[in-house]
Amino acid sequence: MNNLEACECATLKFDHPRNGVWRIVGPAKEPGFWNLLSVVFINESWDIPSYRSTFQICVHESEFDRIQ
Repeated sequence: MNNLEACECATLKFDHPRNGVWRIVGPAKEPGFWNLLSVVFINESWDIPSYRSTFQICVHESEFDRIQ
């Protein structure tokens, strides 16, 4: 297991509409690329149901930083 597999979270090094913490899902088919997932809750009010948007991207390991 390498360092990227040991950590489950990352931040992107480039501008993206969903800036924040991404979950590292696992390696992609191509060497050096990783699948990342981010979930955004649209409404967190107690009296209105929550909605969420899920973003998935595949990026090269040089395009994100691991966080712990």
